[in-house]
Amino acid sequence: MRTTEGTLIDMGSDISRRRLLQAATGLSLGAKPLAQKAAERPNILVVLTDDHGQWASHCYGNRELVTPNMDLLAETGALMQNAYTPVPSARRRAPHSGQAAFRDIPMETYAGPGKAIHLPPGDSAARHEQLAQYYAAVMYVDEQLGILIDELESSGDLANTLIVYTADHGHMNGHHGLYTKGNATAPQNFLEESIRIPCILRWPGRINAGRKHSFPVDHCDLFQTILDAACARETKGAHGKRNSPGRSYLPLIGENATRDKQIWRDAQFCEYGNARMVRTDRRKLIVRYPPHAPRFGDELYDLADDPRETRNVIGEANNREIAKQLHTRLDAHFANHEEPEHSGRDILKRPRYNPNEPWRVAL
Repeated sequence: MRTTEGTLIDMGSDISRRRLLQAATGLSLGAKPLAQKAAERPNILVVLTDDHGQWASHCYGNRELVTPNMDLLAETGALMQNAYTPVPSARRRAPHSGQAAFRDIPMETYAGPGKAIHLPPGDSAARHEQLAQYYAAVMYVDEQLGILIDELESSGDLANTLIVYTADHGHMNGHHGLYTKGNATAPQNFLEESIRIPCILRWPGRINAGRKHSFPVDHCDLFQTILDAACARETKGAHGKRNSPGRSYLPLIGENATRDKQIWRDAQFCEYGNARMVRTDRRKLIVRYPPHAPRFGDELYDLADDPRETRNVIGEANNREIAKQLHTRLDAHFANHEEPEHSGRDILKRPRYNPNEPWRVAL
């Protein structure tokens, strides 16, 4: 195998596996493998796709899709029901073309702050075609995933391989009257279809098969989970430099799981440009910074009463204390983990990465 630096690696040796892990996860910055036999450390395969919303997954309840290989991973591994992207990226990649049978997603009207930038086609037939192509892309990915699984099985490596399937962020195909994701609106959004992602982990004999887990996780946690599975730990210096909020959830999903989910966090935090979010089981608070604050203000949604996020209740008297408490938690989280030179609070001082950043769009 060839690393990102172009170095050829023979995967048959303990040294080679360590070098591959370093190339893939940056462990050369200071992580130390734990003392463990090489045979007990797994091969690790991470499949990270672009724009795959959790809603567009058969194993997450969408019966319009046929994805037998993702289903296989879920049936023989762990499915994380509340997986989120910590930073909803604005990257995009064109889907593959194809056909799929499906019901129409109800056409909604965007009801959030600011304005909609990316809209689905107004014509019903065009919306159907757009969704068909998106579904075809998901099923094509599933087909390729099956090829990888078959190859691992043929080589005899499947039993000792941790397979992770996940995505960088979600996607909307008419949901909320929008198309694409967080950058579909100005200012940017944190709608559920935009930030929820699939996350499935399979490791025979080490991860409980067929389990669904409801505690919130993100890619910061996944990074630490992969390190844990590889029996690698960062040095104190490297860990302090990274200052990640992520934690390994392998002890909660493993065959010998002993920890209860109650010791896990009960909230998810996200940042996208000059906006931040904290989400609990019941509520979602979005805080905006200049240039969109104070013009658009902050947002609070009661997800139990308003799961479609159509009504901002932050101005209601009975929600002021709730919003204040969530705001305090949000500030404390980022005070502990943000890098000041990359802070979204001063977004206009940061380099522009494309001409259509939703926080620079004229409103």
